[in-house]
Amino acid sequence: MKKLFLIPLVTTFAFSYEACGTNETEALNALSKSIYVSVSNRFDKKEELNEGVFNSFNKNLKNESSQSSNVVLKNVKYSEKNGEVCAYVSKQDVEKSAKESLNFLLSFKLSNLPQNFQDKQKKIAELITKINFVKAVSNPTQSQLLKLNRLEKSLKDLTHNGEIIFNLNTSNASIKISGNSRIYSPSTPILLPAGEYSYTITAPNKCPITGTFIVKEKQTFTINKDLGN
Repeated sequence: MKKLFLIPLVTTFAFSYEACGTNETEALNALSKSIYVSVSNRFDKKEELNEGVFNSFNKNLKNESSQSSNVVLKNVKYSEKNGEVCAYVSKQDVEKSAKESLNFLLSFKLSNLPQNFQDKQKKIAELITKINFVKAVSNPTQSQLLKLNRLEKSLKDLTHNGEIIFNLNTSNASIKISGNSRIYSPSTPILLPAGEYSYTITAPNKCPITGTFIVKEKQTFTINKDLGN
């Protein structure tokens, strides 16, 4: 029995973008990618943009264009063609969505990120996608582009962190971690760059505990310990 594989069809017109897939989700992802690819190819033909901040912008854009992305596009319409679902959106609606996203990103602060670690990582991924969508579709000024790049770097730096939580049988313990001058309390989420660490746990009338642990990017770990008398 032969298996049939349907490859998303991506086409770009002068005044609209269109992409097809096996369902609406696949068509929408292909549509987002088609926008990146189209703009990336257009920039490749403009040698005057291959300097300074635009050089790094073009390289980043090319890398991102190979990934599907769930960017927020307004007024997307769907139709059926040759047994597939096709999504299309006008160039004007794409540019309008990009402009609204640009204004949002320029005013965004890292303090607005969720406190929960996993929710924060999910939000960061969404924001990075939005940044690349804006840089690809809109025409940001050099000042705006620098702000977007700074925000993107700050967000990507946060993706290199992992979260560690110490669950202990006492609430008044002190936790010290190598390479860090802070003293942490039990059950407190601790954000650390990926890597290997050692720790020391002390508490009144309890025997101290030492050990090591490894932090991995974007992951949460718990260490459960009972301090003896």
